[in-house]
Amino acid sequence: LRDTDGDGIVDRLDLDSDGDGILDLEESGQDPAIVDVDGNGVLDSTTDVDQDGILDVADADDNDPTSTGSVAPVDTDNDGTPDFQDVDSDNDGLSDLVEGGTDPNLDSDNDGMLDDLTDADGDGIADAIDLDNGGTPANTPDTDNDGTPDYRDLDSDGDGFSDVEEVGGVDANGDSLIDIQGSLVDGTSLPDLNGNNVPDVLEPVTCLTIYNEFSPNGDGVNDFFVIECIENFPNNSLEIFNRWGNRVYRKKGYDNTFDGHSNGDIVIDGSRDLPVGTYYYVIDLGDGSRPRAGWLYINR
Repeated sequence: LRDTDGDGIVDRLDLDSDGDGILDLEESGQDPAIVDVDGNGVLDSTTDVDQDGILDVADADDNDPTSTGSVAPVDTDNDGTPDFQDVDSDNDGLSDLVEGGTDPNLDSDNDGMLDDLTDADGDGIADAIDLDNGGTPANTPDTDNDGTPDYRDLDSDGDGFSDVEEVGGVDANGDSLIDIQGSLVDGTSLPDLNGNNVPDVLEPVTCLTIYNEFSPNGDGVNDFFVIECIENFPNNSLEIFNRWGNRVYRKKGYDNTFDGHSNGDIVIDGSRDLPVGTYYYVIDLGDGSRPRAGWLYINR
């Protein structure tokens, strides 16, 4: 019989099978605010109308007494391991323990499980997260309020940067999943670019806006290619290419000073003024996140 967290209690009798601090009831897809008001990890109601062994609050066919009933546990990352047995349900490289709101210092070996699974009162919940024993239950935050808790959300703060990027994980193909499935970043030292003690993964980059049309005609209005809040990324670098893929501009530490003049090898009729048209930019913020690319239009 499987004992995912190795605590000596087989999963079918364990209220937190993977020891990640989030109770199985919630990870299986139930809403604890409705079906487990007392927070003890067990369904409040014991009603089973069709007597199939599955309580009505978790039974999709509770009015069919001939059905055997079934509960399909949630498997967020579709890796074949349901969330209640998966220490990284969304496979973003940050453990459910951390994303569920539990103190990452309670997992010193960074295996995604509580170090101490002692359960003094024998209620099936480790003391570290058991309110009855002075612990702190996981609050499973939903940072961007999109209805998906962080431990199941690939962009927890909803800022357009994936969690795996913002925690410094490796995602070479850009699918927002960590490349080496099962590998976890250290939840005790997450990147915090601005040093405000809020990890980047939980702090949306709300002001990074790229204005991709400008008219460098010297009238003092909209004369420069502007990236709002670029000053927050001092290690950035910007490259701009024409439609043929020739680089026409490059600058490290871009500071909103591109005015349509080429600093590359492109010279047209003796002038470095780039003609009206569509160009393409690549901006590397220099913070370990994946470079961003898009188009810009010069209109003189």
